[in-house]
Order: sequence, then structure tokens, then C-alpha cells
Amino acid sequence: MSTYHGPPQSLGQRLALAGATLTTSYTGGDSLGLKGTAATGASLRAVFAAGSTLTSIEFRWEVSDDGTTWEPVAGVRGSDGVVLNELSLAKVDGSTVREVFSTESHTDRPYVRLVAKHTGGAAAAGDKAQADVRFVP
Repeated sequence: MSTYHGPPQSLGQRLALAGATLTTSYTGGDSLGLKGTAATGASLRAVFAAGSTLTSIEFRWEVSDDGTTWEPVAGVRGSDGVVLNELSLAKVDGSTVREVFSTESHTDRPYVRLVAKHTGGAAAAGDKAQADVRFVP
């Protein structure tokens, strides 16, 4: 059990998918051993190349007891506090779309990770899903 009572701690970029690694199936970022933390949040970036054929980039949180078998958990969209099973960022051609997505649904599980996938056509080299993760001990 953590006794730290300071501000959220940054874990840096923990999800970085681009081009061929950004697929239509959820692909995971780094798994994080954060059992006992109060909350985990991510600053998401969906980068759409000019002329991108993607429709959206979707993110979700997953938890695991062993770091190999994962199940999705709900998260909260930062801009309006809505609880979602997955967060979809719609394409804005040639732009970066940003959002904050957090979860408290993992506090009794040893591992948590953020995963992403895309919808629409094939991802181009400039299409990216990125997330910087932080936690509140």
C-alpha cells in the first residue's frame, strides 16, 4: 500500500502506435504494475495524416491479474466526465485530436494498460495513437 500523498506521478509515453502497428484490433501499450494506486489517467493523442483514410482511433483501459490475460474496464472522458468502455477520437484530417481518459477500475488488480485500434481504411505512416500515462498513488 502506497503512503505517498503528493501530486500525480508521470510514467511518460506508454502507448505509441503508428502506421502498420496501428491496426483494427486492439494493440496494447506497456503493462504497468500499479496495484493499490487511486487512479490512472492518460493524455491521448490521435494523429491523422493529411489524406488519412481512418475514421477514428479508439482507446480503452484493460486490467490483468497476471499480465497476460486482459479484460476491459470503463474509463472517464476528461472533457465531460462521461463513463465509457472505449473512447473514440474522430478523424480531423491532417490534425492531432487530444483528450484525457482516466480509470479507477483497476485499484484491486496488479496490472493495467491502455490499448488502441483504428476504424476505417488502412493506417498510413503519419497516422498515430499515442498516450502519456500518469497515476495517483
